[in-house]
Amino acid sequence: MSIKYEIRNKSLSVVVVGGFSAINLTPERLHRYEILNDTDLDSAEVEFLSGGQLSFKLPWVVLNVVPVDAVMSRIALQLTDIGSLKQFYDLARSIVNIFDTSAASALGINFTAEVVHDKTSEWHKFGDSILPKTAWNSIFNNTEKQVHCGLTSASVRFESLIESVEPLKEEQITELNISVRPLLRDANNDVQLKVSEIRLNHHFPINEESGMLMVEATLDTYFNELSKSFEEHIDRIVLEHSI
Repeated sequence: MSIKYEIRNKSLSVVVVGGFSAINLTPERLHRYEILNDTDLDSAEVEFLSGGQLSFKLPWVVLNVVPVDAVMSRIALQLTDIGSLKQFYDLARSIVNIFDTSAASALGINFTAEVVHDKTSEWHKFGDSILPKTAWNSIFNNTEKQVHCGLTSASVRFESLIESVEPLKEEQITELNISVRPLLRDANNDVQLKVSEIRLNHHFPINEESGMLMVEATLDTYFNELSKSFEEHIDRIVLEHSI
């Protein structure tokens, strides 16, 4: 029997830890570098710029910069319009290119989606397949008292599943972190029914001596491939846990 579900609110983010300067990433500076066009500059909304921190949004992307230490900052680009994927990639690639001689230590390519099941019973079956209630009830509720027991979150990590574009130091590994949780309320605190959130976070260590050049090479190698396979992986997660 086939199940019915919808994948919605797909989002993508690129995160880089490196020698970024917030003042060089304002909409005005990016426009001066010819990374943002006139329309983007006019629509940009700067929410915060102070002490090395920056936050601004465009109709299709949100950019945040937060200092990590005295030298490094964490830049996060979040795509808010999935139809602007190429534009988003060009922005990420161009920003990394501006700082091509700067240090970098990590890159993340992350995906999030919400899955809405058509039936409540199928939503419960999905969660129970990921983390079966029977085993937990047998440990903590062996009297079979009528209590609610259900999934709040579950995660799994793959190490070195994706090959680094350069050999890494012995203690460093690439990671794929997958998490699933029921989404009971959205960002506006509105109640959600039969909704699950699935996250796929790809983590790539960056060699100190290669810096932004290795970030560029990793984006060139994996961004399009991971973006294309994202929805297929979400489908397979749902279907494999609905049998």
